[in-house]
Amino acid sequence: GVDTLRKPAFQEMERIVQGEEVTFSDFRSEREDFISVFRNYQFSNWRPITKSMLAWWAFQFDEQELLDLGCSFHIEHIYARNRAEAQPSSTIQRRIELLGNKSLLEQRINIRASDYHFADKAALYKGRQTRKGKANGTRIYELVSYTHL
Repeated sequence: GVDTLRKPAFQEMERIVQGEEVTFSDFRSEREDFISVFRNYQFSNWRPITKSMLAWWAFQFDEQELLDLGCSFHIEHIYARNRAEAQPSSTIQRRIELLGNKSLLEQRINIRASDYHFADKAALYKGRQTRKGKANGTRIYELVSYTHL
């Protein structure tokens, strides 16, 4: 976590103050070691790094617009966790908590979309016509892009 980053960050800050190049060369690890640690790490919803990784990923899309600072975001399971429990499959159970099955989603949408089939979730991601008018969809581009599949 944070403690793991503290030592390299402080040592490299010292180099900045001294006008030296910052390379983190004393803290590099082998690619295979990193991949192994990353694959074995459990990105649980209660770990702050999970939401941070999802926020970073959301902005890897050029089409992603800036999001409102006042908006509350939850972690969305694209394939619903409760649906996986109700319709057990060993393949799905192993993958339900992987980062690839998660995205940020506005709280106002996540509450309604929590246990739906994907087609129904896609309608909420996109925004849909209701009796009261059009319900706004998500501003997370990745999820909107899934509605065109």
